[in-house]
Amino acid sequence: FIMGMDQGMGPFGEFQNKHGFALMTYKFETKMKVPTDIDDFVFPEKGSGEGVVSALEKIAKTANKPELADAPIAIYGMDKIGAAFAYNFTQWKPERIVAAVAGKGAFYTAIPTEESAKVPLLILWGQYDRSSEMWGSEHNHEYLYKEYADLNPNWSYAMEFRGTEEDSQQADYFARKYLHKLIEMRVPKVAPKPEAPPPSEEEKEAKPAAEGQEGEAEPEPEPEPEVPALIPIDRAESYVGNIETMEYSKMKKDAVLGENETWLPERGISEMWKRFANGELEVEE
Repeated sequence: FIMGMDQGMGPFGEFQNKHGFALMTYKFETKMKVPTDIDDFVFPEKGSGEGVVSALEKIAKTANKPELADAPIAIYGMDKIGAAFAYNFTQWKPERIVAAVAGKGAFYTAIPTEESAKVPLLILWGQYDRSSEMWGSEHNHEYLYKEYADLNPNWSYAMEFRGTEEDSQQADYFARKYLHKLIEMRVPKVAPKPEAPPPSEEEKEAKPAAEGQEGEAEPEPEPEPEVPALIPIDRAESYVGNIETMEYSKMKKDAVLGENETWLPERGISEMWKRFANGELEVEE
């Protein structure tokens, strides 16, 4: 979502400049006459999911970078359509998702599995958020918290201090910083392939010529780059936030979260979560 900006600029310019990722996002404009209506786009199993996967495959082919077809995805969704799609897509393709953000939404309908619950997910809402009431949906953050607590999901619940159902600079900033940190935590560092030294004169003379041709043999094609497996989250190294007091602490080994507690991935995000929930988060650009 570059909003007409030059490459490397705009809201997601930092992602383009910092990570070797293919980032494909767009704004879904909708003018629904009935507020309770929801577009089928938010249900990936109805076609939109395959649409995203197919589009990535086409980009990989066009760019001659086959590894992009299977590259891990960091997904960000805000508001009615975006949040629902981000959450539902994460449950649909958990093996592809590094981390996800679902903000200010209320159509979190997909049923998570043990695998999808392990995917880090930031769930945002405002202190005065009326989205679920306006849209007539019960599948909001409160529903998720109560319904799937027994899965011990790697989900971070974050309420914006005095926030409404509208997007804000603070929510957007926190969401992007969350994704950045989880990308660093979950995507293995792949060292660049060293360039082969030029062949010596002896190697040139000993190298057989290709059949029917004079000179050097055709080099063998390089194997396609492999997409490294994502690093699993170690809950023993995570933190716990209290949604009522807005305090956080180190998670104890094999801890089961209690009522009003939420999972947080690491200390830096935990501190940002606390400032966000107390209205003290400063947006730095």
